[in-house]
Amino acid sequence: LVGDVRQQVAGAGEIGSGIRPVLAYLKQHPELGWNGTGDGKFSPNLPITAQQAYKVMLEALAYKTGTDFEYADTLAFAASKGLFRAAEADPFTNRELATALIETLQAVPKGGEMPLVHELVSQGAVDAEKAALLVGKRIDVRQTAEGTAYLTDGDGMTLYLFTKDMADLNACGEQ
Repeated sequence: LVGDVRQQVAGAGEIGSGIRPVLAYLKQHPELGWNGTGDGKFSPNLPITAQQAYKVMLEALAYKTGTDFEYADTLAFAASKGLFRAAEADPFTNRELATALIETLQAVPKGGEMPLVHELVSQGAVDAEKAALLVGKRIDVRQTAEGTAYLTDGDGMTLYLFTKDMADLNACGEQ
């Protein structure tokens, strides 16, 4: 099945022998969504971009490139599905990858009724106790075009602080 992996996957010789069969398998199964960087290359030692990472996350949620979205529109489509918190990262680091993974686990797959993490729990692929750590609301920090930071909820709605209350705790009773 694998054959000469070095000829099947450009760049496979740059990585350890243990991962080579995985790259060959992915190349032979483009329906899985791991199509590499183009021209039959995976370039395993190059850093990935947010667009590439979110494309894979969307595929994990059962959305297909070319059917549900075009690659050029990956980030906009991902944002419409609630995947956006690491979209502007450059370079795309392990921190951003973890953020994108958490977003994906909390998202509902195409045609699904519950978040991906709940589906994985029901399949026995993820421990229910560990999955419970992903439940809850999220607060994000966003920036205006001028660079002013502000807080939003998990849906991107602005959160307002009542700073008068913080300046004088007795102000809480005046309302």
